Amino acid sequence: MADKNEQEIIDFDEEFKEFIHEEPQKITSKEIFKYIGGFLTFFARELVFVVLMAIIVLIPFFVKNYSEEETVMNYTSSKTEAIGYVLTYDITELDSYSKYLNVYEFNIDGTNAYIFVNKKNSFYSNKELTENYEFDSYLLEVISGNIEVTKKIDLVMTSSYFEVTDDNNIFRKNAIFNIYKASEDSTITNTASIILNLLGSLIIMVPLYFILKKDIIEDFNLFFRKKKDDSKKKKHWSIIALINIAIALAGTIALNFVINAFSNLINYHAPESVNQSTIDSLSSTTLGFIMMLVLSVVLAPIVEELVFRKSIFGLFKNKKYNWIPLIISSILFGLIHVTTELFSGDYKSLLFNGVSYIGTGLIFGYIYIRNDKNIWVNILAHAGYNFIAMILSILPFFIIH
Repeated sequence: MADKNEQEIIDFDEEFKEFIHEEPQKITSKEIFKYIGGFLTFFARELVFVVLMAIIVLIPFFVKNYSEEETVMNYTSSKTEAIGYVLTYDITELDSYSKYLNVYEFNIDGTNAYIFVNKKNSFYSNKELTENYEFDSYLLEVISGNIEVTKKIDLVMTSSYFEVTDDNNIFRKNAIFNIYKASEDSTITNTASIILNLLGSLIIMVPLYFILKKDIIEDFNLFFRKKKDDSKKKKHWSIIALINIAIALAGTIALNFVINAFSNLINYHAPESVNQSTIDSLSSTTLGFIMMLVLSVVLAPIVEELVFRKSIFGLFKNKKYNWIPLIISSILFGLIHVTTELFSGDYKSLLFNGVSYIGTGLIFGYIYIRNDKNIWVNILAHAGYNFIAMILSILPFFIIH
């Protein structure tokens, strides 16, 4: 009888061992080197870019020479809050920029001048530029050099571009302008720039994969492969991906709502981030858009999630301290998207755009935690989020056109 009772005793630990995941409280030295190596791989990309850039500039096909007028058009099309000014321009040069710029003709002291305004400019987008408006006459006075500005340059008979750096309210007489003198320029083409980013991302993916290979494969098997003996009901991976894409979008919409509300409260609207402006500029052609789609939807999510989620969170095994890697990864994720603002000293734009990107990092960090730190959930959510963002970014131009 006793033997029978002993046989009926169920070992629950053994029966449910597949579902019991006791996360280790301590991280091994091997894991520390692995995850630090994965994180540093991202910054090694900058060295790869330097080498690739040195090679690309030697190929004439990838280098473009800009006239003074083209320099103004190129800058104004890439910076939503910039306004360009030239005395003459070649209509054929405008063809590649007309999708992004409105052109207005003025007469300054008997000389015809042309002003380029980005179609996404937050101040002028809903106004017609004519000499009858007070803000236009003030704008012309700034251009002609009759009003003292931050960096005063004689703009008469020259091509120049300038950018409004306050709240973009031209009615304010104390509006601050940064004015730059345009000159002939030579730089790599948009196609070359995209190829540079594609190659850079592909190259660092190789060491990144071998460093984090074990984690990548384990997460892949857990997420995509359903075991036959798995009695626990599990949603299909595509459903999980769609749910988390929706979470990312909803979180970003809520975040932007709060940022815009605060911007309206203090009467300051930050210009579009340089990162987003660059993406818009590089996506200006069909080929450029397709290449940027590959970069933004395939390569960037894989690299960024492995670096900012898998590597940083991997250094903190104890679930009680998830908030530490969440904050660290979000701040670093945000900063790498506003490096231009950081190093140029544009601190207002850095603050507003930085908060937006850091908030996005927090959202993806939350997704990572809620899905048992499976990196493939984040990669798919990030890819879907970027795809929708890319599509939405080109819609205004088609609507305007």
